[in-house]
Formats: sequence, C-alpha cells, structure tokens
Amino acid sequence: METVFTVVGLACVLKYKVILIASGIIASVILIGILLLNVVVEVEQRKALENIQIEFADVAIRNIGLTSVMLDISLDMYNPNDVIATLDRSEYELWFNDNYLGKGVIEQETDIPPLTSRLVDTGFDLSYVEAGETVISALTEEQHTWRIKGVAHYDSIIGTIDMPFDIIR
Repeated sequence: METVFTVVGLACVLKYKVILIASGIIASVILIGILLLNVVVEVEQRKALENIQIEFADVAIRNIGLTSVMLDISLDMYNPNDVIATLDRSEYELWFNDNYLGKGVIEQETDIPPLTSRLVDTGFDLSYVEAGETVISALTEEQHTWRIKGVAHYDSIIGTIDMPFDIIR
C-alpha cells in the first residue's frame, strides 16, 4: 500500500512540475512578445521623425566668442504622422547653399504627438567665417538650399540606436 501512495505522490509531484515548467515557458513567451511589441512601437515612433516638418521659431544669442557665436535656437517641429514621433537626442550640422554654418546639439527627449507641433530648443555654434560666405551666397544665388545632416540617437530597451539623417530642402 505504501508503494501505491509513493507512486501516486510521485506522479502528482511530476504533474505539478510539468505544469510549473509549462507556465514558466508560457510566461516567458508572453514577456518576449511584449518586449518585441515595445521595440516595434519605439522604432515606429523614431521612424516617424523622417516626415517631421521643421521651422525656425526663435533665435537668441547665448555667448559671443572670438571665432563663433553660440546661439539658442527654438525649432518648431510639426508631426504630420498618425503615430507619436520621438527624438531622444541628436547632433547635426547646418548647411546653406553648400556653405557649412556650424553644428548643433538637441539634448532633450521630445515626443511629438500626431498632427501636433512642439518647440525644441537647441544650442548652435555659428562660425563667423561660414556665416559671411553664406550671406554672399544668399545674395548672389537664385536657388537657396538648406541641408541638415547629423545623427539621431534613439534609446530603446535593446540599447542606443544611431540613425544618420541628411535632409535637403
């Protein structure tokens, strides 16, 4: 009789171990699915930046140096997408008619809801030499081309993703 109870008890213990292992596997699959869905959403929010429309909203002088002036620039960023556009941070160069103006940094994370504008503040180092060439170019050339070239950094649960961008208008 003792052997029967031991076999029955062992069978119950094995049954519960199988149920516990199966539950762990199911929970792991669900967790991985949630993480992958989160990654997909994050990538979509960052890809939405490709369609963002950018306008200068305000410019102020932060510091005047010997070779350049540091400006505080406010950019009005409009999101025409149907998903939130997310910018974590970015470094960029600004060009006008193929003349290098300088470099800037966007340091704060910004979420721009669909069909909405957000003001984004950035520091910009404007070189006096490049600024002078740009004024001459603006006065002598009929076509005006702006170019913003840089790297946008996207922080996600899988690490930081660097995406280069080059926008010409």
